[in-house]
Amino acid sequence: MNEKETHECTACCPTCYACIWDMVGQQKEWVGLTDEEIEQIYMDTLNFQQNARALEAKLKEKNGY
Repeated sequence: MNEKETHECTACCPTCYACIWDMVGQQKEWVGLTDEEIEQIYMDTLNFQQNARALEAKLKEKNGY
């Protein structure tokens, strides 16, 4: 096993809780949201917290997290 497979998570993203180890070495370009996607999420949510969580979920989906 390599170090990544045997680590205990000691550094996680405070926003999405993804382990930093899982992000190390990834060379994939970040994909943002289109204006249409942002508008649709805004229209589909009722309050700020739901809106923020929906935006976060969509970004995770588009970026393979």
